[in-house]
Amino acid sequence: MAASEPRAAPRYPYAHLSGLQLPAALRGAHRLRNIHLVGTKNKRGRGRPRKATNAFGRWIDQSRLTRDQVADRLDITRTHLDRLCCDSRRPDLESAFAIEAMTRGKVTAKSWLKAPKHSGD
Repeated sequence: MAASEPRAAPRYPYAHLSGLQLPAALRGAHRLRNIHLVGTKNKRGRGRPRKATNAFGRWIDQSRLTRDQVADRLDITRTHLDRLCCDSRRPDLESAFAIEAMTRGKVTAKSWLKAPKHSGD
């Protein structure tokens, strides 16, 4: 190849990373697509961006728990938890106190009064 000819695009999009010493589970261009190597703090995966969250949603994001784990601990569905986190639903009294205990007072039971009532309330 002459020096003036442009270089062809690499066969794999991450071919420039082939010199890195990665663990065996991460080797191969097809496995590197969803890995953040630049030190980003994005813990969320792909998908639609979340709507604005309330204090409970922010607490979950800052804790080391996933929303599925929190839903299991509160004995509610993940869908209901997501609705609680964006203030489109209000928890029942038992769940409100369970949330207050889980968050160690950072999300009080009184804070749910501004959320709209559920049709069954």
